[in-house]
Amino acid sequence: MMGRMTAAVVSHELYTKHADTLQRALTAIAERGYWSAFPESPSPRVYGENAAPNGEAAFRAYLGHDFPLDQPGIDGQVATEASPFGVPLDVRYPHSSADALIAAAGAALPAWRDAGPATRTGVCLEILHRLHEHIFELANAVQYTTGQAFVMAFQAGGAQRTPSRPAIPRRRGGRSRPARASRCG
Repeated sequence: MMGRMTAAVVSHELYTKHADTLQRALTAIAERGYWSAFPESPSPRVYGENAAPNGEAAFRAYLGHDFPLDQPGIDGQVATEASPFGVPLDVRYPHSSADALIAAAGAALPAWRDAGPATRTGVCLEILHRLHEHIFELANAVQYTTGQAFVMAFQAGGAQRTPSRPAIPRRRGGRSRPARASRCG
C-alpha cells in the first residue's frame, strides 16, 4: 500500500511516539479519505468541562505582557496587534533583525539535515501534539486577533483537518463534492 511505513525507517523516540498518527494520516492520503488527528469540536464532552475556561484564562494572561519567546538577536519588542472586538491586547513580541534570524537558521540547518527524515518527522508531529495541548488558548488568540467566531477560530487555530483531496465549490443544493483525480500524469 502506498504510504506504508516500513521497518527500514530508523526509529527515533518521537517518531515512535507518533507512529500511529503518521500511519493514519498516510492511510487517509492513500485512500483519499477524511481523517483528522484531533477532535474538531470544542465540546466539553470531548475536551472536558475546564478546557474552555482554562484556555481563555491562559490567553488572557498574555494580554498586556511580553510574549515569552526566546529567539536570537532580540533588539526590542513590538506590539502592533489590534483586536477587531476592541479588546486591548498589548501583547509585546520580541523583535530580531532578519540577519540574526537567518544566521541562526543557517547554523541550525546542518544538525536538522543530519537528524534524518524519521527524527524530523517525529519532531514535527510532536510540535503538532504540543500545539494541540493548547488548542483552547490558541482558539482564543485566533478569535481575538482575527474576529472569527470561536468555533471557527478553534478549527482554524489547530483542530482543522488537512483535506486529502480538495473540495470543489458547492453546487446547487448546498453540498460540496470531492475533486476528481487528475487524469494528467
